[in-house]
Amino acid sequence: MMKIKIPRITNRDVSDWLDAFDGNDAKVILTAIANNELNTCEMINSILAFNEGETSQAEFYYQLMWRKEE
Repeated sequence: MMKIKIPRITNRDVSDWLDAFDGNDAKVILTAIANNELNTCEMINSILAFNEGETSQAEFYYQLMWRKEE
């Protein structure tokens, strides 16, 4: 039986992503998560894309992750 490997996000992956997109300010992201202001699935996609060197895709998901005010 073939197993599908699920990507594991490391602390280094998150740190590199934060450096690129949020100036290393994890408090902004944590506050947004606590206030349900972002979609964590899209955030994960952004981190994974960035880790694979797909910066335009990472930017696309980064923009999508922020919930729009209604």
